[in-house]
Amino acid sequence: MRIFVFMKIERFISELLYRYQCVTVPGFGGFIAEIQSAVIDPEKGLCIPPKKTISFNVNLRHNDGLLASHIAKAEKISFDTALNLIRAEVAFVEDQLAAKQRVELRNIGTLEQTNFGAIRFEPANDVNYYTAAFGLSNIRIPQRYVEEIQNASTIVLESQPKVIELERQSRSHFNAWKYASAAVLLLGVSGFFGNQAYDTYVEEKTAEVRASVQQKVTQEIQKATFVIASPSETLSLPVSTPDFKYHVVAGAFRDQKNANAVLSDLKSRGFEARLLPKNRFGLTPVLFGSYTKYGEAKAALTHIHQTQTQDAWLLVE
Repeated sequence: MRIFVFMKIERFISELLYRYQCVTVPGFGGFIAEIQSAVIDPEKGLCIPPKKTISFNVNLRHNDGLLASHIAKAEKISFDTALNLIRAEVAFVEDQLAAKQRVELRNIGTLEQTNFGAIRFEPANDVNYYTAAFGLSNIRIPQRYVEEIQNASTIVLESQPKVIELERQSRSHFNAWKYASAAVLLLGVSGFFGNQAYDTYVEEKTAEVRASVQQKVTQEIQKATFVIASPSETLSLPVSTPDFKYHVVAGAFRDQKNANAVLSDLKSRGFEARLLPKNRFGLTPVLFGSYTKYGEAKAALTHIHQTQTQDAWLLVE
């Protein structure tokens, strides 16, 4: 079967996937980059580093301005010209999919249309878009440790991590053993980077520590004596504010009146909606809400997709 290639805009999509968790192609769909924690593959005896996995959602068709703005800046063309370029590419690709041809997006994946009209996406695995994992490669784990991993049924967290010494067979293999040792150590401490039991344990222990510290601070405050030199003086204490860096976006608008209208509509429907400052492209994002944790934002986005609109998307600052 002949494969057609997304000739003009696939490079820009790929560039944005390094920086964003969702890149929407207006009128076509969105490519979502989810961070996958490092994992141990006992069958192959490998420790696989963290990476971003790419998926495709045909319902994310709303133009958020990200892709068009990036193309306009990179190619030194107007925003409208960039939009026209995207529309032309989308029309071409849809024609190829309708003709039962596979469409390849280099370093991203391939698209094809099923007999039922749905679009099937197969991600490419030769590029890792997770910049924090650059330079990391698969580490082979000695067989005896693979067997320990397979037989492990519980996660044990100790105050001092246990370092498993690996035998040095030759100098040429030293670095591989060193990294394998680090991988096994990391497994013991982090619970496979995302194990739900470990996350729950950490949250519980963090809450206990905070409660203990708060109790001690309260006791010290009760013991302290404050001498205020003048009644007119005031004591200012710093107040920490939540770090809302995950936003569920309803849309981004160049016209402020449109942004205000959508904001009022969302508030009337019970959302804690707000506006973000204009971005460098002159667009004002309107938010369904903002969250401190990725899991909360993801759950809210899923609920909004199910009950409100499929055009909402996730912005990470």
